[in-house]
Amino acid sequence: MNEQIDFLAIGDIVTDAFIKIKDATVNCDVDHHNCKLSLRFGDKVPYESVEEVRAVGNSANAAVSAARLGVSSALIANVGKDSHGQNCIDELKKNGVITSHIGIHEGMHTNYHYVLWYDVDRTILVKHEHFPTSFPKDIQTPKMIYLSSLGEGTEDFHEEIMKYVVEHPEVKLVFQPGTFQMKMGIEKLKDIYKNTYAF
Repeated sequence: MNEQIDFLAIGDIVTDAFIKIKDATVNCDVDHHNCKLSLRFGDKVPYESVEEVRAVGNSANAAVSAARLGVSSALIANVGKDSHGQNCIDELKKNGVITSHIGIHEGMHTNYHYVLWYDVDRTILVKHEHFPTSFPKDIQTPKMIYLSSLGEGTEDFHEEIMKYVVEHPEVKLVFQPGTFQMKMGIEKLKDIYKNTYAF
């Protein structure tokens, strides 16, 4: 639990199932906005292929990228105690990411998204589990923290992260906000923005 970490990523982790479809249509407004993907309703719709991509998400991707560059990299995230969660952890380990700060939760499901891939674009069906979150007390002070997408219900966790970066000014914080963090607004995350090294 006391590995030296140079790059600490914090954020949600997911498995994406890319489903390549061809038997569909796209309907848009005159100005090519508000496009809708249409499939036959109440029918069996064939698909070309499906590919699972495990252990992804902004923070997981950043942790893997850093590890592949030879940087000591870890991820703070949460998974369910299920096969998808174990597969995500195995994938991270295979890529050299320290996984000792990933929470594994009994009775909960690992985030799993369906990506409907049609032509050159994709539509993602998402469902985020509300995991209990907390900043680990036994972690070595990293050189850099990369904070990105965290789902709803993580307001208290953001408070802990803010407190940590304020108390550790030597740690460089990189912040790439996700949808929920943008919806939180600047005021609620002002200490994160104030202490961000790179945005």
